[in-house]
Amino acid sequence: MVPLEMTLIDNRRTRTLILVGALTIGSGTAGCGGDAGTPARAGTTIPADTAASAGEPAAPDSAPPRLVRIEVGDDMRFSPASVSVRMGDTVEWVVTGSIPHTVTDAPGTAAVREHTVLPPGAAPWHSGLLDTGARYQQVLHVRGTYAYLCVIHEANSMLGALVVR
Repeated sequence: MVPLEMTLIDNRRTRTLILVGALTIGSGTAGCGGDAGTPARAGTTIPADTAASAGEPAAPDSAPPRLVRIEVGDDMRFSPASVSVRMGDTVEWVVTGSIPHTVTDAPGTAAVREHTVLPPGAAPWHSGLLDTGARYQQVLHVRGTYAYLCVIHEANSMLGALVVR
């Protein structure tokens, strides 16, 4: 059993799972959350209804797809940094500042391996260099948690996360 506390972030439907107790393994349970072999970590952003199904193709949602906007600014942050989306939603990054950036989730491109994470079966992506006013879009079709970054500003902790539910 893993006690968890659910906390609402930014008045969005994204929820953060925070470990608040000790992990107890019992009666054949080998862990919790995440995809096979990847335990949930404190501070990992995963909606409660998808924690056990990462890496699986998401079932179509009856709601129409949305456009989810993430701003990329001169403060070296993706805003919001963590977003929960449904399968089929379009995620659009817009460079609002004057400094060029990238939006990249391609394992092997990061100095720190954990800064680019894809669920099993998901395709990597790289926006290329984005200047002021540039837009980059992705439609994600594999359920799970994606960790992405700006390749140019990884050392400044310019990191983001998407959760497809």
